[in-house]
Amino acid sequence: MSHPPSALGAYLVGLALGRAGRSDAVRSVAAVAAYAGASARWSICALLGVITGFLVLSFYSVIGGWAVAYLVDTILTGLPATTATTAQTRFDALMSSPGRLLSYHLVFMTMTAIIVARGITSGIEEASKLLMPCLALLIAALALYSVLQGDFTATIRYLFAFDIARITPKIALEALGLGFFSIGVGFSMMITYAAFAKPDINLRQVAILTIVADTAISLLAGLRYFPLCLPRGWIHRADPDCFL
Repeated sequence: MSHPPSALGAYLVGLALGRAGRSDAVRSVAAVAAYAGASARWSICALLGVITGFLVLSFYSVIGGWAVAYLVDTILTGLPATTATTAQTRFDALMSSPGRLLSYHLVFMTMTAIIVARGITSGIEEASKLLMPCLALLIAALALYSVLQGDFTATIRYLFAFDIARITPKIALEALGLGFFSIGVGFSMMITYAAFAKPDINLRQVAILTIVADTAISLLAGLRYFPLCLPRGWIHRADPDCFL
């Protein structure tokens, strides 16, 4: 996945607002607007970004609960046989148990609340220093396994074969939306992070490194799935929307 210049520009704007405002997203935008002689109502845009973050949390936290459930089940019972049927059965069993779903969702939200309550530096930053490298190593290990066990050649053709007929306005819009979503543009997060960043941190370098790292992880994620899925017919090569 690549990020168009507009995504980088929007990302930099968020960082610049935080660096200038030195506060939470809403007050940072209000401060910058006041300095520029503009209406304080511009802070509503930042408020909408905060609300968007809560909306994203409403479904990400559910998936986080699933992850906790799978982790606990794997520790207690081990991994099941690696077939599509057993995987589907395990997932259906989890979905049919509202009590388990609610409990694991509560566990995930409790962990999230504890980290966030510690603040940007002591909470989110410290947790990210530990969890993000672990996530990157896990994705890389799974990608390596998938490449060794699956069809790497077919995956490269599928991911990188250029077919201009598939570049439709709908696909372009979805790609742009995914690019913005994956780096957090529009959620007011970057405004808050930049407000707490040290003054000597080069925000332009941060933006470029973030986009490069995000693209690299996206490619690894593709190598984690497609080499195993393509040979089994779980993805239809002729359907451009099969994985969107």
